[in-house]
Amino acid sequence: MSKKVLILGGTGILGRVLCNYLLNANYEVVMFNRGLHKNVHEQAVVIKGDRRKKVEIEKLKDIQVNAVIDTMGWYSETLNTIFELFTGKICSYVFISSLGVYGRGRDLPYQEAEWTPIHEESRLGELYIQKIACEKVCKLAYEHGFPITVLRPAYLFTDFMPFTREKTLLDCLLRKRKIYVPDNKKSVLQFISTTKLVEVCVDIIKNPTRYQRNYSYNIAETKKWDMEEWIFMIAELVDISPRIERVSLVSGSNKEFLYYPENITVNCDNLRQVFQGELDVMTRDYVRKLLVELI
Repeated sequence: MSKKVLILGGTGILGRVLCNYLLNANYEVVMFNRGLHKNVHEQAVVIKGDRRKKVEIEKLKDIQVNAVIDTMGWYSETLNTIFELFTGKICSYVFISSLGVYGRGRDLPYQEAEWTPIHEESRLGELYIQKIACEKVCKLAYEHGFPITVLRPAYLFTDFMPFTREKTLLDCLLRKRKIYVPDNKKSVLQFISTTKLVEVCVDIIKNPTRYQRNYSYNIAETKKWDMEEWIFMIAELVDISPRIERVSLVSGSNKEFLYYPENITVNCDNLRQVFQGELDVMTRDYVRKLLVELI
């Protein structure tokens, strides 16, 4: 089996960890992105291009890889162009979606089957409507035999990117700024370690047939955190008292919150049936170790 992977993206929260993991596992890595951020992996080949433009996607037509991992799938308009380029040429296409594709008015926790292509509304706002549009294209491609597997991760927890929510939370704590939480105390968070998400991505490209029995998989730790519980734990680990202010969801804007105030929890039984590794790693000691890198 070829050990050459194309990453669409490669410089963001997930892409950097993914690229590093693949290179350490002796994969050849090609990245396709706009080149706006420094490539920290000199061993990876970078093809500069804007996936929003079909003419630039054509730069990939002669690329020979075994698998594609799409870490920046926000543009449904050109997804079919990408799929057409790789039809019959790859064993696996991993598309990173989001729990934000799930709509309102359903019982929690969400099962994968509870998302359908007719959904138009995200519990998490306008941004995730773009993910819903992408998933409609992905689902149709899957139904026509394209070897795609969709992952819907919970909040990513990583240790180095300056624009993560945890970095923002630490900034608020260190600067003694207010931290807004919904006053209904019903906001529940689920996380997944970026490293664990990467491990699942790589397991998919190693065992594509096993995963392609299902179109999509939720991926999250079993542990569910009350939003205030999470904030107070982070504050305790860095020995700073948080300035919590509770805001009504009726009057407050989502922009005031570090984490979306909507309660989204998911069931990951489908993934646990096929992924043989451990997903639950975020103990207090694990979080403390990663926080050291952010302070």
